[in-house]
Amino acid sequence: MKAKILQRPLHDLGLQHLPSILAGQLPGSTLNSVLLEIFHLKTTQLQPADVLRAYAENRFVRPSSAPFFKLVAIKNDLLQRAASAGFEPLQLSPACPLGTCSVVALAHQDKVVSATRGTELVADATNVLALETALRRKGQGPEDLIRLCASHRHIRTQVFDLEGFTPHFDIFCMTSAGRDTGHFSFEKTTVAEHLLFYHSWAKTLPGASGFRAVFTPFSTEGVRFCESTLPDIVAGMFPIEVKPAEPEGYYRFLRCKILLTLGTKEWEIGDCGFTNWTARLLSNRKERFFISGLGVEMVAKLAD
Repeated sequence: MKAKILQRPLHDLGLQHLPSILAGQLPGSTLNSVLLEIFHLKTTQLQPADVLRAYAENRFVRPSSAPFFKLVAIKNDLLQRAASAGFEPLQLSPACPLGTCSVVALAHQDKVVSATRGTELVADATNVLALETALRRKGQGPEDLIRLCASHRHIRTQVFDLEGFTPHFDIFCMTSAGRDTGHFSFEKTTVAEHLLFYHSWAKTLPGASGFRAVFTPFSTEGVRFCESTLPDIVAGMFPIEVKPAEPEGYYRFLRCKILLTLGTKEWEIGDCGFTNWTARLLSNRKERFFISGLGVEMVAKLAD
């Protein structure tokens, strides 16, 4: 769609080949210098009133409507609980390398706010934690595990028809990384750790009256895991549901959606699952990576 939108004005200017030239024929450092000069020239045409108007009209820059102190309290509580459970909290940069979402996780680059200097704004902190994990995993043995967590403000370009929606929002996330040692050992440990963590936290949330998990397997092994192992992991502490198997996509092996009842209504507040990101980053098919994310902003707006 974007290519079609650009086609006519670039053709009228005789610049129809400009995007491919800039992207394919200029070294990254040169392209960055060109973009910086373009933005510099654009800002020389602006007046303070133009900046104020943009602040009022640009959906990417307006403040969130989430109750501030409630949001901070929920974030701090989750981070402290995660640290006590053995997950190392990280304060991530607002930016990450260009391609972090589209190359690592295969999301379309149009969903990301791309920037200069070879960066993009963080659209998914678990993608960034995958990069950090891959660096740390180099040289580690099969028994070594890396557990990281963060509560980060994300920004994405998609528009959702939700009351109070802003393109930027807080998500708490945890990641676990290790290597396949057989018998679903890593899978059992990580699924149990993450789900029991969220269940334990949910029981302390004011107004929460129910918690359940909905699993979708993505392979024959995922189906077998759901049938034979999940009941032992959950041990009857909260209800679970297993959906029919689906083709692999963003997740591998299995995905789990986390649902929380607040008052009389059930909300999907997070999800978790296995990805192949560290396996691809390290070129090692035995690498395992489990991620989970919880919509802190959503909880702050919904919780009593």
